[in-house]
Amino acid sequence: ETMAAPLWSGLRLEVGAERPAMSTTAQVARLGQPRPAARPLKTVETELIHKAVCEAGGRVAEAASALGVSRATIYRRLARKINAHKQEQHITENQGH
Repeated sequence: ETMAAPLWSGLRLEVGAERPAMSTTAQVARLGQPRPAARPLKTVETELIHKAVCEAGGRVAEAASALGVSRATIYRRLARKINAHKQEQHITENQGH
């Protein structure tokens, strides 16, 4: 059974519980291993929005409809991604000086 979990931006994330594929013994053995790096929810959300816009062929209205959010939300999230990319470029350029 799944349920929709609302995100702060208005997007809905479908979540559900599943039984683990590993046995209890395998899970215990895995405890000593490092966990994969967690990514911030905002990053994942922005990537999903970008993917939706790409899949819609750049049509923001279509992507917004598919995600159940407004076009303004799409533009705000994409602006956040563009601004983050510009900051990374600026830092990289200034490290050489």
